[in-house]
Amino acid sequence: MDHNTTYRPRVSRETRWLLTTALVALAVLWVLASIRFPDRPAVPGSVQPLLTQLTPRPSFDELASDIANLRPRLEPLVLALPVDPPAGAMGGGGVRRALSALRVSDDVAVVLLDATSVRQAGDEYSVIARDLASGLAIVRVPAAPTPRPVLWSPHQMDRPRYLVATDTSTDVVSWHPVFVGLMRPVASPAWAAEVWSLPAHAELGPGSFVFARDALLVGLVVDHGGGRALVLGETLLKEADRLLAQSARLPAHVGIEVQTMTPSISRATGAPAGVVVSWVEAGGPAAGALDVGDVIESANGAPLPTEEHWNTLVTHLTADEMITLAVRSSGAVREVQLVATMAPAPPETAPLGLTLRAVPGRGAEVVFVEAGAAADLAGLTTGDVITRIGEIRAPSPAKVDQAFNDAPRERPAVIAFTRGATHHVSALEK
Repeated sequence: MDHNTTYRPRVSRETRWLLTTALVALAVLWVLASIRFPDRPAVPGSVQPLLTQLTPRPSFDELASDIANLRPRLEPLVLALPVDPPAGAMGGGGVRRALSALRVSDDVAVVLLDATSVRQAGDEYSVIARDLASGLAIVRVPAAPTPRPVLWSPHQMDRPRYLVATDTSTDVVSWHPVFVGLMRPVASPAWAAEVWSLPAHAELGPGSFVFARDALLVGLVVDHGGGRALVLGETLLKEADRLLAQSARLPAHVGIEVQTMTPSISRATGAPAGVVVSWVEAGGPAAGALDVGDVIESANGAPLPTEEHWNTLVTHLTADEMITLAVRSSGAVREVQLVATMAPAPPETAPLGLTLRAVPGRGAEVVFVEAGAAADLAGLTTGDVITRIGEIRAPSPAKVDQAFNDAPRERPAVIAFTRGATHHVSALEK
């Protein structure tokens, strides 16, 4: 060996510096992508996915152009169903609002109805069928040739994307783009299949229909677990078909109300899970068989972990159908069989729905408001004090009832009330 020969490393110093710089650059790109897109899943592998994440989002002009091109294809599918706000409702300002409805045939549409809009939309649009658990309703609408919506195929649901959603805050359907990040499947007893939870930042309200940028139906936005979720189009149309098929069947009534189990009630009753009976209708199907405080652990062998599970079960029953309940009371579990009866016809006019107590010199204080009743639609809530109704000042609870009953349906009873230190005027509409 020639000891005078100078040793040279196989990789030059410049090459080592270049490789080190490349590795540092990749690390910086990864950190930047994580900061800019926190809701995007990490992508293992090569540089190309990382660079794809750093690609700029579509510009406003590009999204506006997409929507303009989609409108001719989407407008025949979605229509706005105007709903008059309750007379004098708090915050309503007398402004007429609208609900998005999706046509599933020439003269039938599906719409998500809230408690306030059920009676009003039903008066004008002829509600054919409604699922009380989910709020989905089948509505008769003016006929127009309409193709059935084409479904978007769910693939890579956890990939961020831009979608197009309806907005019907007025009586005209408008469209807006929305960026949706990571979605995850979650179980919902109100729907036949899993729904997909939406990120909190997604600008989507319940009742909005969502489409892909190629005009395919993605689904319907609903409330779920304190947030928002997406019911996929396939599930939505199957539920619409089910409601249409059952529209001729008589709705069921079991005459009880329940609430979700709490840890303290679980310890008190010894029941590990179930729903607690909070009210039993006198003379109803459950009278004598169930009592307040009983825990219904299962129905037809299926567990009932929440009130929502019970409500879904009841809305799917029909008159004369029997259900078998496992009921825990006094520390023991027994079997109870109930036969559902036909649901009573809704009243032609909304009840007042108020429990009041007298406040001498001031009026009548609201102790309880029945959901969906005239007082609820007028915006009254617990703690309000009705200081005037019609021409009667500082009315007693009996005077409030009498004035409401005496008011003609076409002329709601005007009320004044206080809420803390503020004063309000509304109307009790039958």
